[in-house]
Amino acid sequence: MSQPQELPPPVTGNQRVLIFAALMLVLVLASLDQTIVSTALPTIVGELGGLAPARTVAQSSPEVAHELLAHLGYDPCNVDTLCQRSGLTPDTVSAMLLELELDGRVASLPGGRYQRIA
Repeated sequence: MSQPQELPPPVTGNQRVLIFAALMLVLVLASLDQTIVSTALPTIVGELGGLAPARTVAQSSPEVAHELLAHLGYDPCNVDTLCQRSGLTPDTVSAMLLELELDGRVASLPGGRYQRIA
């Protein structure tokens, strides 16, 4: 038969005060950190060039989509080759290919390749 385990000693009044003070300090530091980061974040993003170079699906124009189709041609092609031909980033090319696929102008093929169908 196992022996009963001893309970830890009860927390004293001084220990409770110390624990409470430590928790309050953590909360104050977390709040201060959040305030500093949220205030400085726009400045940091601005100094790093912001998000302007990234083109999203919502920002892609029909002219750019037409140019991507011209770079694609009618032979199957992968995203890396399209990035080299067009000079666009992989995320931009992928987003535009998805948009073109949903429009029925491009088909997705096995092996991560795409082919123009219209």
